[in-house]
Amino acid sequence: MAVQHTRFGRPFRGTLLGALLFLGMATPVSSQGLADVRNRRPVEGFGAFRAGLMNLHLDELNARLGKAGFPKLDAAVPVWGGGGYGSLGDFLLGGEVHAGLDPAVSSGARRVSLKGGYGLARVRYVAPSFAGLTLYPTAGAGAGVLRLQIAELGASDFDGVLDDSGRSSTLSGGIHPLLDFGLGLEYRMGMTTGPEGQGGGILLGVEAGYMVAPGDTSWRVDGLSDVDDGPELKIEGFYLWFSLGGWGHGASTVRPDSGLNCPGHI
Repeated sequence: MAVQHTRFGRPFRGTLLGALLFLGMATPVSSQGLADVRNRRPVEGFGAFRAGLMNLHLDELNARLGKAGFPKLDAAVPVWGGGGYGSLGDFLLGGEVHAGLDPAVSSGARRVSLKGGYGLARVRYVAPSFAGLTLYPTAGAGAGVLRLQIAELGASDFDGVLDDSGRSSTLSGGIHPLLDFGLGLEYRMGMTTGPEGQGGGILLGVEAGYMVAPGDTSWRVDGLSDVDDGPELKIEGFYLWFSLGGWGHGASTVRPDSGLNCPGHI
């Protein structure tokens, strides 16, 4: 039996050919869209308040204080401060500023206190997170200073202070460079609000590490004159910080031709 061609055959073949051409043109567009999604990296940022302890090397200083009849200082010094960070590729760059105060200790009419602070420029690797927890390494460099105040109490009137004006002195160990190496653990609470994971929330963290202070101590008394033969006094030792702050992240498109981040919305 002969097969008869209907009058709809040629238009149908034309429609099928047009559909195939459309799919062929649409495929590169779809692939480019997927590539854009794959090339998006998170734009992260956070700021946090930190408080903790730092264990300073005070053995040499305490030996000299005890020999002169002054009370000894506690090596565990409370520190507090804060910092902020922003993303750059696979890293977070930022800074920290902390202050420390060793409460004054007294023995009879003699009192000793230790104060100081430091600032650090830091970098940390953006490690993968699991169930809101992130374990990360960090390193930094900066500078710090410690000041030792010694005083003899006793004068109860103005003339008595004038008669013995040298009863109190502030000794500075000088500004010294710092290197910092640490490991931290963060837990982020919050929510995501965008199709690419944009969001923000509260940050809780703990960080431990060691701070190194290369170089020697350069003592000065009351900021006026140099002092020779002084013990070492630097911001050096192990530290433990606890953090409370906030975080947020959005997305940025990485241009294949330049490798630079084009900021998106947060």
